[in-house]
Amino acid sequence: MWIEIEALPFAYRMPMEQTALLLIDMQRDFLEPEGFGASLGNDVTLQGYGKLASI
Repeated sequence: MWIEIEALPFAYRMPMEQTALLLIDMQRDFLEPEGFGASLGNDVTLQGYGKLASI
């Protein structure tokens, strides 16, 4: 079974049997809408994470 992650410049396809989800540096400052990450213009929503975590 494969999972496909929408990304730019192209979607990334990977086999689920050989894939791990690794979350690094998930600090509030990088995730909150008023945090440092957002002030740099980064998308700090967790829309993609919810999809991966539910698999």
